[in-house]
Amino acid sequence: MAGSDGLLIIADDFDDKVVTTLVVNTLRAVWKAVVVKSPPTGSDEEKVQTLRDIAEYTRASIGSKDLGLEPGAMDMGHLGRAGIVVGKDKTTLTNGEGAPRQAN
Repeated sequence: MAGSDGLLIIADDFDDKVVTTLVVNTLRAVWKAVVVKSPPTGSDEEKVQTLRDIAEYTRASIGSKDLGLEPGAMDMGHLGRAGIVVGKDKTTLTNGEGAPRQAN
């Protein structure tokens, strides 16, 4: 998917219906979609911070009932933009639309 428009979903777990829908729509060329597991960082707080960093980098919103935005309530305005390169064990985001900042 590198260099193309598509949908990247990062989540802890994926419902089989969601994966099936994404695969069918990808095969039908409705859209390209990739699903990846959330980064395996330490505590829940660290995982949320990592996802917030990704959201900031891509100018996206995090869909999570725990954070106040149900995934089902999201629309196109909640999506961000970045280049993605997906490998077997690693996903890399490049050229995010969010404001650049210094890494800590």
